[in-house]
Amino acid sequence: MPTVAITTTEANPTYAAGGGGGRVTQTETEGNPTWFGEGGGGWNAFIETEINPVLAAPEVTTDPALWIGPLSATLDGTLDSGGGIQPCECGFEWGETDAYGETTPTERKETGDEFPQLITGLLPDTLYHFRAVATGFGTSYGADRTFTTAAVAILPTVTIDPVTERGAVAATLNGVLRQDGGEACLCGFEWGLNTGYGTTTPPQTKTTGETFSQVIAGLVAGTIYHFRAFATNSAGTSYSADATLATAQVISRAFALARGQL
Repeated sequence: MPTVAITTTEANPTYAAGGGGGRVTQTETEGNPTWFGEGGGGWNAFIETEINPVLAAPEVTTDPALWIGPLSATLDGTLDSGGGIQPCECGFEWGETDAYGETTPTERKETGDEFPQLITGLLPDTLYHFRAVATGFGTSYGADRTFTTAAVAILPTVTIDPVTERGAVAATLNGVLRQDGGEACLCGFEWGLNTGYGTTTPPQTKTTGETFSQVIAGLVAGTIYHFRAFATNSAGTSYSADATLATAQVISRAFALARGQL
C-alpha cells in the first residue's frame, strides 16, 4: 500500500499511475514539481523563497529654525528613524510657499542625528516655508514650518577658540563668527591685563562660519592676560565671553639645572 508523508500542507501531491507507490516531501513553496507515471514512484521538489520583504521608510522631524537673519537662516531637522536602510540622505525643501521649490544639499545621517543647514539668498522681512526630507527605503517628509526673516541686519554672534602657540612673550588668539547678522562683519580681539582690556587687534572681514586669528606680542612672561573676541556689523558690535591666558615662565639655565630640568 503506498505511503504519503506530509510535514506541513500538501500542495499538488505526486502519485503513481498504474498502482505504483508514491511519496511527498514538502517544506515551503513548491517549485517545478516532478512526477513519474506508469507504475513508477514519484516525488515533489520544494524550495524556500523569500518574496518582497517589507522595509520601513525613514521617519524625520522638521525642527524650528536655529537662527534667522535678514538674508540667511539656519534650518534644523532630526532623523528619528532610518527605517530599513541606514544611513539616510537628509536635507530640506524650502521656499516662499508650501510648494517650496528650493532644496539644500543632503547629508548622510543615522537615527537620532540632527542636520542643521544654512540657507542664503533670502529677502528681508519675508515669510518662508521649509520641511525636512529623509531618503532611505523610500522618501519621508517632516511637517511644514515657517519663519520670517529679519527686516534689517541684526547683531552678530561670535565665540573664542583655545589659544595656540602660547609662549613667554606672544600667543595666538582664535575666534569664530557664528552668525554675521545678515552682512559681513569686522572681527578681532580686545586684550589686556584685566577686563578693561585696553588693546585691540586689527579687524578682519568675515562672514558666518569663518574663523579668524591674531598674534598678540609684547607680553610679559609668567603673566595672566584677559581677552575676548568682537564682531561688528551695521546693527552694532557683539562680544564673546571673557577668557584668560597665562604666558610661559622664563627660567635661567642655572635654575633649570638646579631643579633637574635640564
